[in-house]
Amino acid sequence: MEGGFFLIHHFDGVTPGDRRVKGVEYIGFDEDSGSLRSHLVDNHGSNFTYTHEIEGDELTSWFGDKGSSNFYTGQFSQNGNTITGCWQWPEGKGKTGGFEVTSTRISS
Repeated sequence: MEGGFFLIHHFDGVTPGDRRVKGVEYIGFDEDSGSLRSHLVDNHGSNFTYTHEIEGDELTSWFGDKGSSNFYTGQFSQNGNTITGCWQWPEGKGKTGGFEVTSTRISS
């Protein structure tokens, strides 16, 4: 973590539908909410806020606030270089949308 207070996450990937997405996410502890929060912006104009929780080797990320119905759950690999999981959200009429994600750390 930069200065011990926040983490900068640069990303470059392809989403379902072959959409190329590049961006940056700033992650840090939010004293007001007592939670790990992040702000993400990308090359398509997205500007999102997330709330995160890590327990053991599992990460849960909610779009917006904790408990949101749009969330990600993933598990870190044993060496901590990969996380594999799934985003999911309600699509109405009892249906659930989502997609699987595998992220791999690349050392610079």
